[in-house]
Amino acid sequence: MKFKNSILKIIIGSMFSAILLIVAYIVPWFNWLVFFAFVPFLITIRNSKRLKIYLSSTILTFVYICFVVTLIGSWKHFNLIYLLIVILISIFISEIQILSRKATSYKWIAQPVLWILTILICKILFNQILKFNNIYYYVSMFESLINYSKINFTSHSIYKIIAGTNLVYVLYFIVLIINTGLSEIYNRYKDFKKSIRFYVIALALALFIGLYGGPIKDLHISTPKEHNMNENILLKMSNLIPDKYPHVLSIVVARNDNIVFEKYYNGTTKHTLNALCSITKNFSNALVGTAIQNGYIKDVEQKALDFFPEYQPYVTNPKVKNISIKNLLTMRAGFTFNKISGNDSDIYSSNDWIKYMFSQSFITAPGESYSYLCNNTPVHILSGLVNKKSGMKHSQYPDKYIFSKLGIYKYFWFEDPQGNKHGMGGLYLRTQDMVKFGCLYLNDGIWKNERILPKGWVKKSTMNYTDNINSHGESFGYLFRTSVEANHKTYIAAGYGGQYIFIVPDLKLVVAINSKIDAHRESHRSILEEYIIPSIK
Repeated sequence: MKFKNSILKIIIGSMFSAILLIVAYIVPWFNWLVFFAFVPFLITIRNSKRLKIYLSSTILTFVYICFVVTLIGSWKHFNLIYLLIVILISIFISEIQILSRKATSYKWIAQPVLWILTILICKILFNQILKFNNIYYYVSMFESLINYSKINFTSHSIYKIIAGTNLVYVLYFIVLIINTGLSEIYNRYKDFKKSIRFYVIALALALFIGLYGGPIKDLHISTPKEHNMNENILLKMSNLIPDKYPHVLSIVVARNDNIVFEKYYNGTTKHTLNALCSITKNFSNALVGTAIQNGYIKDVEQKALDFFPEYQPYVTNPKVKNISIKNLLTMRAGFTFNKISGNDSDIYSSNDWIKYMFSQSFITAPGESYSYLCNNTPVHILSGLVNKKSGMKHSQYPDKYIFSKLGIYKYFWFEDPQGNKHGMGGLYLRTQDMVKFGCLYLNDGIWKNERILPKGWVKKSTMNYTDNINSHGESFGYLFRTSVEANHKTYIAAGYGGQYIFIVPDLKLVVAINSKIDAHRESHRSILEEYIIPSIK
């Protein structure tokens, strides 16, 4: 009976901790619960043997991972990788608890120290593994699944301060030390009244970190009617999508920086991270724009190779020295990479993508002619030169200068072996956050009264450097396309499968569409012209 009771306590403690984590995940105003979420779990496993600790850790991890999978509508993708994550996380949690027991006098601080060391060791191991050919993809995939579970436990104001810095590890430490400290205090006093003052102090600190200046929020939700849009046309569109456009996953429409329509299909939800495919290139545009705004890059006429003097000995064609940032932005670099022949995929077997690209041959001189097929892959150089000049790696630069500004914290972005974000593809975002990005360009690079992109950058990005690039008569700018949709000039970010961000400046309209990536399709662009624009009165 005693054994059954102890097992029941462990189950209840684990489930309670999982519930607190879930509430912190889905309710922005309760993000601060992360500071207390592990306390029930830690209290119930105190002095337990290894088997019970493993049981408790597995329950906590499994329940939370299942919640995340449900939230993002990803049960159809549930496989052994998810189970592997559950097992690995459970082992980490369990062994850290067991190891920390040896520090009997300072257990409340030993666990956080062990956690931080474990995180740092994992990052170092990941970075080393990434250097091996073809393995980076699988490691990045593992990291992406962890990112789905990411809770933001800071306010937007604090997020902007710590983004791109190592201060995030300080906050991790604070979260861990409060959880372990409170559990140790409870176990010492065995009386909540005696330990209440410690909980009050912890609550005050948690509320400050989580809510100072307000939590990270999505765009304001409004109604079509409030922004002079016909609700009946949008409703008709919504009802037709499953049959007329069965591959559509989500549509979010914003007018005047307010979301007026939001709908998800095929099992996805507002929390699902969708593959942006080539829309990632438009974020590379933003990387360069913010680098100019913050003084890392002088202008787009600078030569790309100048940022990488260490690669000059490997250059086989002198034309490489003439490639400018502008050539890369306008897809006029002149490379021979080709998606049709498949030789652009050779880059993924290289342990240094940018070095590999600089060593390739050319079909034209840089700047002479536009070619999407041949200059798709070299866009990645932009990500590398921004990191090189800023001295940052991994997520540091986009976190500091783009995502933290826009209030985007749930995302995944593949990296190359050197820690540069995949410049031509590989970014996963929520559809709502795609709309935020579109609103940034709608408002000339200003977000919430803060200039993020240089003045005039959006205008330069949407100028016509190449006309009639496809059957739609679109023109090409700095990785943005421009066209006329229903008699309105439109900026377009487009990706494989039917991923779109439409920006219609004169209507103050931004539309984001995500679709399945099982085939290339452009028919979904008609949704804008046939339904959304006509709905505006």
